[in-house]
Amino acid sequence: MTIIIIEDNPVLQANLEKKLLNIDSSFDIAAKISTVKQAVEWFSSNAFPDLVFMDIQLEDGMCFEIFDQIKIDCPIVFITSFNDYAIKAFELNGIDYIIKPAEESRLKQSIEKYKGLEKKLQHHNYIGEIKKILTDASTDSVNSSVKRILVYKGEHIIPIDSEDIAYFYFEGKKTILVTHEDKRFVVNHSLEIMETMLNPENFFRANRQFLLSLTCIKDIISSFSNKLKIVVYPSSPEEIIISKEKAHSFKEWLNG
Repeated sequence: MTIIIIEDNPVLQANLEKKLLNIDSSFDIAAKISTVKQAVEWFSSNAFPDLVFMDIQLEDGMCFEIFDQIKIDCPIVFITSFNDYAIKAFELNGIDYIIKPAEESRLKQSIEKYKGLEKKLQHHNYIGEIKKILTDASTDSVNSSVKRILVYKGEHIIPIDSEDIAYFYFEGKKTILVTHEDKRFVVNHSLEIMETMLNPENFFRANRQFLLSLTCIKDIISSFSNKLKIVVYPSSPEEIIISKEKAHSFKEWLNG
């Protein structure tokens, strides 16, 4: 099995190689790459490996810039310190998404996932088939649940049913979940991730700061500029404004 590692930190690069070889000493680590430029050059002049382990933030830019310059027809495991890019990653051949530090046991799960996908494929043109089963793969890795969300309060882990959620808002560097009973909890995902985890029939992304449930909306005030002011319960920490560009899709969402 041929693998390449794309990681800009030389220590993490070496550690990742060591862990992968601990999992299976027969793995062929064909290349270790640290920049977007090097990755483009390597993919331009070499056959695709079986699997790529790729960091998102590289020395000279985001790894997504690689895909802007060259087509990559092999599955990728993304390894990063950030959880905000999961959806983008799964749009780009991603079969798994690991938050650093990448433990050996977690890497082994990714390898097993790759092997499971490989068994479903009859040839090495991976992308067409992977895209068909990507929804399942991404659900396993990103969508911990669409019916309930786990929140943390001190040492306690609390499941919150999605029907009990009034809205989410982003404040500082935190995403806050507000229940219909006005209980507030910090969640470990960005609004972008929460938006993908919840039923779009019940939740609407009002703007960059708010993700609203249908049942929290108490009043809608239209302005001369065609923007909408949304009044919710429990009360929001600041005004919720929907732009005129989004107003039409919001009304369609309300109409079901």
